Amino acid sequence: METIRSVPRDRRQKFIVVGGFGDDLPDLINPGYPDQTIKVFEGDLEVLARKGLVYIDHDRNVNIPPEGFTYYDYRKRQAGEPIANVETAIKVHSDVGNFRKKYLLAYDKWAEAEEKVWSSDSESQQTVIGHLCREAFQEFVTI
Repeated sequence: METIRSVPRDRRQKFIVVGGFGDDLPDLINPGYPDQTIKVFEGDLEVLARKGLVYIDHDRNVNIPPEGFTYYDYRKRQAGEPIANVETAIKVHSDVGNFRKKYLLAYDKWAEAEEKVWSSDSESQQTVIGHLCREAFQEFVTI
């Protein structure tokens, strides 16, 4: 999607669904970028078409209408920034299961470092934060 979005609207080309016979999934290709193919389940394309996010013609050409680009932009904004996504994933994995119990000292050091990161004087706490992260890592790998 990022590749096609970078092309000016008047120079965009439709995607083409190629193959897909037997057990093989078809390829979704764009003549402007023939080396960038994606294996695609045609049922997914049909769902997107029903939602108005793509248009499929009788020759199996796929076009992304403005509504598709608008929805894509919306979903990207909802996903947040990459750093925030990584932070969320780490928090989820460290808060669930036995991680907190198994690595209690590492978890406590990490939690203390996080608290200092978000404090009002985090700028002056950078060295302490770095040490706490290092200590948390050491606790984690030595168990």
